[in-house]
Amino acid sequence: MFRVFKIIWRFTGLIFLLVFFLWAAVWVFLVSSGGGVPDAADKTIVRLVHSVSDEGVQAAFDSAAAEYEKINPDVKVVIQSIPEKAYLQWTNVQLIGGKAPDIIQTLNRGDQMWEMLATRFFLPLTPHVNEINPHNKGTDLENTIWRDTYVDGMKGGYWFHLMEYYSVPLTIELSRIFYNKDLFRQVKGDDLPPENFQEWMDICRQIKDYSKENDLQVSPLATFYSPASLYGFFNSYFPVMTGGMIDEYDRGYNGIPDATFILFGLIKGDFTLVNERFEAALALLRELSENFQPGFVSAQSSQSRFMFIQNKAAMIKGSVKDARIFQENCNFEVGVFDYPIPRRDHPVYGKYVAGPVAESPVGQFHFGVSKVSKNPELAIDFLRFLSSRRINEEFNQSLVWYPVISGARPHDFLKAFKPNYEGVYRYPQLWQGGNVKLWWDQFYPRYLVGDLSFENFMKEYENIWLTKGVRDFIRRDVLYENMLSQSEFGLAQARSKIIFPEAGELEKGSIVGEGTSYQLGMEVLNLMQHGISNRRYIWNKLQQEYNVVSDE
Repeated sequence: MFRVFKIIWRFTGLIFLLVFFLWAAVWVFLVSSGGGVPDAADKTIVRLVHSVSDEGVQAAFDSAAAEYEKINPDVKVVIQSIPEKAYLQWTNVQLIGGKAPDIIQTLNRGDQMWEMLATRFFLPLTPHVNEINPHNKGTDLENTIWRDTYVDGMKGGYWFHLMEYYSVPLTIELSRIFYNKDLFRQVKGDDLPPENFQEWMDICRQIKDYSKENDLQVSPLATFYSPASLYGFFNSYFPVMTGGMIDEYDRGYNGIPDATFILFGLIKGDFTLVNERFEAALALLRELSENFQPGFVSAQSSQSRFMFIQNKAAMIKGSVKDARIFQENCNFEVGVFDYPIPRRDHPVYGKYVAGPVAESPVGQFHFGVSKVSKNPELAIDFLRFLSSRRINEEFNQSLVWYPVISGARPHDFLKAFKPNYEGVYRYPQLWQGGNVKLWWDQFYPRYLVGDLSFENFMKEYENIWLTKGVRDFIRRDVLYENMLSQSEFGLAQARSKIIFPEAGELEKGSIVGEGTSYQLGMEVLNLMQHGISNRRYIWNKLQQEYNVVSDE
């Protein structure tokens, strides 16, 4: 008996997967045939699947589906949620098996695997995004093409490597500071948020004093240790203090922060990380970190949220998707404010302030249409409906998320989340990948808690750049160039199949339209080479003029 149990236990995972697959297959069969779906008799079924296990999200989709069915009484929209941990595997099985739903949430448009899935199993939406969205009739968007109705021009739905629109975003994400209005009133007599960085630090000191006087153990600001969390603060303040510093090294004049420029300046000898603007920027971040809860370097995100909900922290950094969580779970009034920056008359930081950080959020929560959809036009039309101004507004307001369509009003609670489209965009990028980034991740928290002085921290970091950074740069560039031809060959094949369906396999001499599919691929390859030309130029200059070589 024990032996049988041991065998069953050994194959538990396989058994679970088989049961899950059979359940999914039965569900797909029932839905596609109209069985198991209430009121689906004699109706055309459109199926949408997503990965969010949240009753609120399901309810928002169901409400939108009911609205769509009112104007399309012969259509039944079925919404299904698959647990996130099983979603990718479930989606793969459905796509490969040819039984995929009509509309599928796409998780990562920049991921190579999702790009391959898109080219094989998803319909390109490019022709459609240049058409009018009929569901905006009666608004000032009624004569605007679909992609131009988005606040980001539908950049979130454009798959750059494939040069096609494959998905339709429904929301945008930003981060802000949530705060306990009740506690603010107790501490300082009103619930107004700070208007600048100095006011914020003054409020934090008041909270510390109030907590100590009343033995409450309330921290001013809850956070947790992860690169994403700490870099959220870093990216909100470092550009404010260092905007424009790296312009002279931007040989490509593209205005994009690039760590290559830092390396160029360090090796030339006319730039150093130990400079007064960097010192002021990191001093500001250290001053801010003094208001984090004790032991934040070992805290988890759930612990920080729990602290805020339980009145153990007066403020917390969170994303727009945290808004409804805090509204529903906090027993106090919650407010939101944007990251306050120093005034230009601040005695320490003021003279370095370049301005607020420019935000350029792109659409998130993407959905594409599968090629096996029996009703692709209806599926695309339902996505148009979801991204019409009225429905997108209602969908996001019900979830307290931020809408992605121009003119759609956010929930009143989210006024502070309005994107700042004007501000600092050009600033130094202090790390790249590899060993440089690893070193920063290890020692930046130590600087924040006071274990390292600015001079010791940045001198050692500069040394890391000039040793490991050089090796990282060479390794990255060589790998990138070696992989480029292979990856571009595959992507060019996918593009050629999209542009010329009759292209077939990408081979020299295959005549396609006015050229060969190989020629098309080479044209794309030449275009993409521009992406490494700037780095190659810098590296050649370093080798020729400064005798920089790898020690590997």
